Amino acid sequence: MTHDLNRTASAARADFLRLAGQLNSGDQNGVDAVLAGLSARPAGYALALVEAGLREYLTALHAVVGDPAGVQMMLDTAGMAALDRLRALG
Repeated sequence: MTHDLNRTASAARADFLRLAGQLNSGDQNGVDAVLAGLSARPAGYALALVEAGLREYLTALHAVVGDPAGVQMMLDTAGMAALDRLRALG
């Protein structure tokens, strides 16, 4: 079971990085191809894809900020701002 979870996490990371690369390059055909591949995945795979994206984001944020407390403060601030935006929507 752990092996399957690791395989899913690795595949999700690869798909996330592939999608990010295509978005960064501005190649709409490439983006469409990645999205078409993702649409063939089971619905639960979306969670693995989001988790992979968050891990990449946190790794990059930690590399820029360096201090774990600073990273946590930025995440807390962003989370509170997101909640405020949700509340404003009603």
